[in-house]
Amino acid sequence: MDFDSEWDVEGTARYLAQRQFKRPALQFPDEFLAECKAVADAVRSRCEQLGHLAEVRVIWKCSCLSVSCCGCTWQVLKFYA
Repeated sequence: MDFDSEWDVEGTARYLAQRQFKRPALQFPDEFLAECKAVADAVRSRCEQLGHLAEVRVIWKCSCLSVSCCGCTWQVLKFYA
């Protein structure tokens, strides 16, 4: 399976374009951290090819189990691809 098929870049870009989402966020768990920027770039590029300019962002959900004081399970960190 190739990269675009594995991540359904086409389907994601069409979904965003059809609904005219301007600032979508793609959420990835820890194990996909290495691929999230490439996926966001591919979706952004395909949106542009479809004539839809979207500010595609990445949200990385990282475990904060090392923080014992807050009792939370997940902390959401945002960064822009």
